[in-house]
Amino acid sequence: MERSGKEKMLARVRAALGRGAEGAVAPAPLPPFSSGDASASRETLVARFVRELEAVGGSAAHVRSGADVRDYLKSLLSANEWPSVALSDSYHAHDLKIGEWLAEQGVSVIPAHDGFVTPAPEDEAAPAEGERDDLDARFRGGEDRNPMLAAGVGITSADYAIAETGTVVLVSGRERHRLGSLLPPVYVCLLNSANIEPDMAELLARLRSGFDADERLSTAVILITGPSCTADIEQTLTRGMHGPREIHVLLYTPPSSDDPDQRP
Repeated sequence: MERSGKEKMLARVRAALGRGAEGAVAPAPLPPFSSGDASASRETLVARFVRELEAVGGSAAHVRSGADVRDYLKSLLSANEWPSVALSDSYHAHDLKIGEWLAEQGVSVIPAHDGFVTPAPEDEAAPAEGERDDLDARFRGGEDRNPMLAAGVGITSADYAIAETGTVVLVSGRERHRLGSLLPPVYVCLLNSANIEPDMAELLARLRSGFDADERLSTAVILITGPSCTADIEQTLTRGMHGPREIHVLLYTPPSSDDPDQRP
């Protein structure tokens, strides 16, 4: 039987390698997958997360109370002029009364549900054919129609984190935090240190365990590793081109009811 072109090509490759027609060697099996040390202590995981986050340009701070959170935000306020702050409907943000405190500081607070672009009214005249309107014109003022675009900082919670890479993990459906974590140039993330997993394998296992067997996982899981960075052909690194140029993770453990020193 005449051999096909593919068989002829493979025969020439085997001949060049000094192998006969039956000399194909099965590849060696891959080593068993080994996830990170799931038995690592909480202190070890937190320390590694902080180390990896700082290695990719992020900042981390340990906070024990609402006062600590406000002090950290106050230091950012003094170093930046924030016209407004995008605040998600985070349980931690509500528990720590961050929105009320920002309002007392004279900062305009944009709730998560107000951060979406509203379509132009139906009776608004469409641009003339061929007219090159920019995005602001199409949305009648851009920042006026989408206040999230004017926010200087976004504050949300993270559902989980990965110690191995310094990554914070946001799961959709639990909190309106996607725009607040992506649009403003400065991103502040409240993270319960008890939710830091060693690696991606352990994270996926924990995500799966949070759902019933017949229930689908969340449709979107955002993984954020450090500030947004990009580099040109000359390898000049620029931050903030496609997302926040700063990320600040505040490691916060919710206080127990019998620990009055940690209450907001």
